[in-house]
Amino acid sequence: MIDVFDNAALDELQRNLLREEELSVRMASAIEPTPQEDGAALHDSLLAMAQGARTLALRIGQMLEDECPLRIAVVGDYSAGKSSFINHLLGDDTLCPVRDDPTTSHVTVFGYSPIERIARRTDGGRTTRLTREQYVEQVQSSGTRRSTRKSRRFIIGAPIPALEGIELLDTPGFNNLQNAGDTEATESVLGEVDAVLFLVDVNTGTIPESGVQRLRKLRALLPRAPVRVMFTKADAKAPGRMRALMNDCQQRHGQVFDGHVLAYSTRDPGERSDIISREAMAGTFRQMAADRREAEVRSLAHDVR
Repeated sequence: MIDVFDNAALDELQRNLLREEELSVRMASAIEPTPQEDGAALHDSLLAMAQGARTLALRIGQMLEDECPLRIAVVGDYSAGKSSFINHLLGDDTLCPVRDDPTTSHVTVFGYSPIERIARRTDGGRTTRLTREQYVEQVQSSGTRRSTRKSRRFIIGAPIPALEGIELLDTPGFNNLQNAGDTEATESVLGEVDAVLFLVDVNTGTIPESGVQRLRKLRALLPRAPVRVMFTKADAKAPGRMRALMNDCQQRHGQVFDGHVLAYSTRDPGERSDIISREAMAGTFRQMAADRREAEVRSLAHDVR
């Protein structure tokens, strides 16, 4: 049983599993498969044990190498403030170009990198390196030109501490009457994420019925993934009104998302306790990543037992 969730314990367990695999293979090799039922069954059981040990060891190796950051899709209706939220959270107003009209028609993935790296990837897998200026130009033009070209994905690696251990996916969003393809582009990434942050413009008053239906679909598609709801532009409401909206949303729709409703503002909230700060939001993402790792270790411990 694994009681300590640290790399040293996992490393030791991986070595033990590899030794178990080697021993099982040796024992199976010493048993010549024969028509006798007992001999054949023992031979097959030993090989199955060896394969199981290797599979678990590989899972531990992936966890130790930390190759899989927590992927969080930032979704919501168009102009709900997705790009503005990401800019503010990451402390760079130029990462996601923002205009008054709906701008994001492609998906942009933000992850950690020691140096800034920007690329564009097509559905066909072709990747092209870009400068920051080229990226901004292409993202903005993709929001104004409606064409039949394959959708593109922009990938940005940046030395921003808030991105360590996570990836944020800025999506086109839903219900853009100017481009019905935005909804399809957003839905296309949901199967590859580990968590969802569903943004709602506080000026709509509450989650619209279309948003509730999408949350239900998200829950069905990702039954084990955390789905959080957050009001944006929260500074537009007085503290009392903001709390009332959050409580109403929690009571009416809390069964289709996880945790309590969040409220965020890209403006300085001052001393308002109802609005989560940038630092606390980054901490929420880090906790989600830690929770996923702990769940993976517990699942591994269950399988080992």
